[in-house]
Amino acid sequence: MKKPIRNLMNKLLSYDLYKQGNIVRWAGRHVIVHENDAEHMHYVTQLTMILCKHFEIDEHRTLLACQLAATHDWGETITNDVNFVVKRKNPAIKEGLDSQELEFMKTTPLFEEYSLALKDELVKKIVDCADSIDVLYYINREKMLGNRTDIVTDVWNEAEKRVMNLLVSIKNLKEKDV
Repeated sequence: MKKPIRNLMNKLLSYDLYKQGNIVRWAGRHVIVHENDAEHMHYVTQLTMILCKHFEIDEHRTLLACQLAATHDWGETITNDVNFVVKRKNPAIKEGLDSQELEFMKTTPLFEEYSLALKDELVKKIVDCADSIDVLYYINREKMLGNRTDIVTDVWNEAEKRVMNLLVSIKNLKEKDV
């Protein structure tokens, strides 16, 4: 009995989940409060739950959305965090990072759930929206603490547009689904 338990414990420890706490978001940017990937994925998961409740998403899709939200940046433990502005301006970099992160996700015990969630357009939009809302929360905190750098204005404006567009998309997808 001890050997299977020890094997399970060793397997769980091999995933190095605490690395997510070492991945600093907004690296290379002037920020007042530092945030890591573990914190970010926690916030995105909570926001995903709120969005699912607001849009009256069924339990199965809510679970898929929460699973995706809780793991959406897990691959950054090997690539580190590269913010969306850099990825948008450099599609080849984004493609390379996405490929490496997907290869990493294939090695995790949650890959099946992760890939199922990615196949559901509504689930993807909800998590993308929650991710973008978290950007707004973060940037708003930076503004309140006195950060007046260009990134605050630029990122706020871009994220706000993304959130508005995603909310409309979610509403439309939900209406088609009914």
